[in-house]
Parts: sequence; C-alpha cells; structure tokens
Amino acid sequence: MPNKVREILSQAKFNQIFTNVSRLLGVIGFDVLDPDFGPNWKMIYPCTIIFCAMLQILYLLWINRSDMVQFLVIVPYAMYEIKLVDIMVQCVAKSGMFQSLKARSEEIFELLCENPNNKQVMDKDLKVAIFLQKFIFGWNVQTSVLMIPGPVLVWLVSGKMILFFLYRLPIIDDQSSAGFLLNLIYHAAILLIPFCNSGGVDSLLVALIVPISAFVNAIANEVCEINELLEKDGRDEPAIKDKLNRIARLHQLLLEYVSLLEDTFNGMALVRIGTIVLGTIAAIITFFETGDPMTFVFIPVLFVQLSQCCLLGTIIPVKNEELIEHLYDIKWYLLPEGQAKHVSLMLHQAQNAPTLTIGKYAPLNVESYEQI
Repeated sequence: MPNKVREILSQAKFNQIFTNVSRLLGVIGFDVLDPDFGPNWKMIYPCTIIFCAMLQILYLLWINRSDMVQFLVIVPYAMYEIKLVDIMVQCVAKSGMFQSLKARSEEIFELLCENPNNKQVMDKDLKVAIFLQKFIFGWNVQTSVLMIPGPVLVWLVSGKMILFFLYRLPIIDDQSSAGFLLNLIYHAAILLIPFCNSGGVDSLLVALIVPISAFVNAIANEVCEINELLEKDGRDEPAIKDKLNRIARLHQLLLEYVSLLEDTFNGMALVRIGTIVLGTIAAIITFFETGDPMTFVFIPVLFVQLSQCCLLGTIIPVKNEELIEHLYDIKWYLLPEGQAKHVSLMLHQAQNAPTLTIGKYAPLNVESYEQI
C-alpha cells in the first residue's frame, strides 16, 4: 500500500476514535472534546432527569432505612446515580484537561507519522481502539434493549405489567396500561443518559489509553532504525544524533501525556471503582435474599464495567515495560559517551513512569482487579 494512502487511513482511524466519543457525549451536551464546550441547552435534559431520579432514590433509601434488605435493593441504583453525577461534574470541571489530552495525543501521533514506516505499525492498535468502542456501544445497546422492550414483551405474552426499574412517575398508576407505558417512556429517558454519559466516557478512556500501545510500538520501530544506522559502515553521525533526539523527545512527550492522564482520571477512577464495588456487593446480597430481577442486570453490567476499567488501566504499565525493553535494545555502546547518557536518562525515567491509579490509593490494573 502506498505510504500516502496508508497515512490517510491511519489519520482517519485516529480521528474516528475521538469522533465516536464526541457523538455520544454530544447527544447530552457534554462533548468535552469540543474546544467551545461550555454550558448549553442540551445539558438541561440530563441534569433534570438525573435530579428527579436522585430525589426518588434518596426518598426510597430514607423510607427503607430500617429494612436492610430493601435498603440494599436500592443501593445499586444510588451508586449508578452517583457515578453519572460524578462524570458530569468531572466533564465540566476538567474539560480543559480532556482537551489537552487530545491535543497531546495528536501531537505524538503527528510526530510519529513523520516517519512513514510508523503508520503501518500503529494501524493495528487503532483498529483495536475502534473495535473496543463498538463493543462498548453494542453492550450498552443490548442492556437498554433488555430494560425497555423486555417489560413490553412480558406484558404482551403474560398480561403482567412488570417494570424492571424502581423509578416511577408520581401520581401515575403503573398498573394501568397508560401508566405502564408512561413509566416505560420515563425509563427510556433515564437510560439514554448512562448510554451517552457512561458509554461516552468509556469510549473516551479507550480513545486516550489504547493509542499508547500504538505509540510504544512506533517508538520500537524508531529504535530498530537507529540500531540499523549504528551498525552501518560509514556511519552518518548527524542522522544518528537526530534519530536519538527524536526518540528522546517522543519518550518525554509520552511520559508527560501519561502523567496528565493520571491527574485527569485518578479521582474519577476512585468514584467509579468505589460505586461499582459497593453496587456489586449490594446486588449480590439482594440476589440471594430477594431474587430481585434487576440483580440479573446489575451484576453483569457492573462486572463488565469493573473488568473494562482495570483492563484498560493495565495497558499503561504493560506497554511501559515493553518500552523499557525497547530502550534497552538501543545499542548504546556504539554511541558517543554524551549520547549514551541520553539512553541512560530515558531508562531511568521509564522505570519511574506514571500510571493510572484509583485515587492514588492503588494502581488501576489487573492486580487490583483480582484483589477487588
């Protein structure tokens, strides 16, 4: 494939992973990647729905405070609401940081694309990012399909009006046909928010984390090229120096990018993991005590979200280990002493590289996943 065509395809894939995020978050007015992001009329819808839902959940928690089992039935709803509110608050409070992350990712990508050989190396990981975003979208669609058409099918087949959600419209009889349908519409309005809100942030995490794998693989290609220059007869010293400086710059940009990523997401990760854990515990207890049908939804949904967060977080330390190996592969002994020190400095920085954490209390990775 000609390099020009490969460059266009790689750039299109890179742009698509951010476009997918903007499409989801933009539906509810929280497109943090938009440079002009700010308060807008679209925010009225999610804020109003979440406010009403939170009031109802708080009321249910209060009236059931003396009945521990019924209280635990409501806890997963409360945890989900807290997570959604936190996402909206973080989007508003840290919109500049999200945009800086996108800009830095673009800077690294464009710098790597200056070398035509890197485009094919990065292409595979960009395809993985798009696939993961499609998986998240499909999983959310599947969950939503269960929650809305499910009660309708039960009604048509058995004649029983069973609503899966606890949420109810006030002064509406949910056992009448009209009231049942109105509550279903209310549930659909509620579901659209986590579909776009939580699903959008999940896609944003994919867009910001998975390309790190592509960047590290491209830097590995740069290392192979400098080694070829070092082993050539009649060495081109200026080319070797330029290539080493380029690798050092790429490595520094990547470290700064991951550091900003940690600062942006550590608080959100703490709330996210905390609400998932508490919601899962409550759902499991409720499942054994009451057999509430919503536990069959909450448990797998929360399990997938926990797995997704921790597995994405694992990408960074795994790729950093690979990066250390690639830097070790540089034939530093063939470099002048001053340039060899650059390699030593890069190795030192890589061994103390930042990573994603759960509120700085624990690393966000597979080890934490196993402990949870």
